[in-house]
Amino acid sequence: DLFIITYSAPSSVYESHLEDLTKVYDNFRLVTETIPMQDKTPPAQFSPDENAPDGFSAITGEHIDYILYVPNSWTPLMNTGMTAASDGQNKTTTVNVTVFESNGINYDDFFSGYENDLKATFGNITFENPENKFSNTHLDGYAARKYVYTVTENSVEYKYRQTVLINGGYIYLLTFCCKSADFAGCDQVFSSIEQNFRFKNN
Repeated sequence: DLFIITYSAPSSVYESHLEDLTKVYDNFRLVTETIPMQDKTPPAQFSPDENAPDGFSAITGEHIDYILYVPNSWTPLMNTGMTAASDGQNKTTTVNVTVFESNGINYDDFFSGYENDLKATFGNITFENPENKFSNTHLDGYAARKYVYTVTENSVEYKYRQTVLINGGYIYLLTFCCKSADFAGCDQVFSSIEQNFRFKNN
């Protein structure tokens, strides 16, 4: 077996945590029986929002600068520095928002690297329009790009719809996913979620 402990941090604070990291190494133990761990993370919940569109509820938090509105019938899955929700019935129908620091990267460079990661994970991906992998769209009024593609995992084909926005030094990745066979029935609600996405400062 190969065990890897990885520590990463911005260069400016890297050395300030080395003492804690040493304690981690000193207390690392291999055991013959698993030790039960208690998950102390509070379950994700909808956020109070009197401005929520009819039929939608908000997922947001103090550490994120946007509000993700999803249908009331959906179930919040995550509400930390990243948000996610599921339709509550078909667990493969999900939406999540991930934010990266852009570090001056452009759309082509970002998605090229992202595509390589997808291929490394799934083996191959098929774009809805291979000749033009993206279409222009908007996210809360900001010009963005939309990518639609399929991947196969455990012999099941899934279809992804991703909206990418680079704005204010960050990359916002709004991802919708469901089984390819269900995509036509989900596309309208995906569009509604995207159209109701809001930044707090707008």
